[in-house]
Amino acid sequence: AEVLDDITKLVKAAIAAREQVLSDACALRRKGPPPVGSTVVLFNPNTLGRGD
Repeated sequence: AEVLDDITKLVKAAIAAREQVLSDACALRRKGPPPVGSTVVLFNPNTLGRGD
């Protein structure tokens, strides 16, 4: 039974680590530069004179 407990712990740790990586990736994507080809004006309202 001990081995099963260890495996369960490892699986839970792996799932938690994977979720952390995914949420980090999402956060980075949100904070990062706009994707290539998107309109920079959408990300920078200052260019329209409304961002102040």
